[in-house]
Amino acid sequence: MTNFLKGLGRISFARLVLLIIVLLIGFGLSVLTSRNLNKQFQQAWLAQSEETAEHLTSNFTYWLDYVNGPLLTVVNLFTSSGRVSVEEFLNTINYMREERTGMFPASMAFLTKSRDSGSHNELQGWIVAYTTDEDGILRPGSNLSRFGPTKSTIAAALASPNVIVVGPAFERASGNKTSFAASTISNKRQFGIVMSLLDYGIIADEFSTRQVPRGMSFRLETTSAIANTMMPAKFVYGSPGVPNETLHQISTSIDYLNTQLTLHWNIFDEFLDGSGSRIAKFILYGGSVVTILLTLLLAALFALSVRVE
Repeated sequence: MTNFLKGLGRISFARLVLLIIVLLIGFGLSVLTSRNLNKQFQQAWLAQSEETAEHLTSNFTYWLDYVNGPLLTVVNLFTSSGRVSVEEFLNTINYMREERTGMFPASMAFLTKSRDSGSHNELQGWIVAYTTDEDGILRPGSNLSRFGPTKSTIAAALASPNVIVVGPAFERASGNKTSFAASTISNKRQFGIVMSLLDYGIIADEFSTRQVPRGMSFRLETTSAIANTMMPAKFVYGSPGVPNETLHQISTSIDYLNTQLTLHWNIFDEFLDGSGSRIAKFILYGGSVVTILLTLLLAALFALSVRVE
């Protein structure tokens, strides 16, 4: 080692400059390559996250259609029958619940107008006649014209007959955000409204578990059009604030029935195993180590040649 240092001290100025140049070129190439690769990986990573967010947003629309499938089936049951009894109503729902996998409305009900409560187009006097809910909001005999969210949903359904609508979001005692979906029905002997309760927390959790890849999450914001008036937007899943670990955020919007849904996608470093920064850092550090080793090897050869001379 002492001889090496002595030989190194006798290296000519030209060779010393050459070692410095090799060192600088090696470090410079490592940094440049690392930055270029990191930029390319970052662009590809961002493009893939945008594409994935758009694809998942489209899938979420189909997911909502699946969730509202039982309501549509019950609507068709009423419109295709002369009269639907409570037994037919409950048996149809129980059959669907047994046959379907995954999401199902928290509760469902059929509403009719109470006697002496005015015409069908008036908001007052809508009473739960049939229901799957024994003690909740849709419990038997409940006057839903007295509860704000159900009253707004009834108004939306009456304004758009025979079309499924979604009412404004509201928070239940459990903390979960929910909405009612509803549609008017009519047959030879009945006129009323079929209504179901949608729990956004359960819907979004199930969707996340089944379809959202690792390294992504989303927050859901919704607003509904009630009687041609847009209700204030509310976050119904996740908090308004962006998680601290978020590297990139994408917001996508869809119009679903009479609602507008905005999905705020949070992209984390775990998405697709990172944005390529790990590889770029490896090249930077690896290139630096190789540069140092190469410089030391040249220095050793120069020192050896000095001793020989």
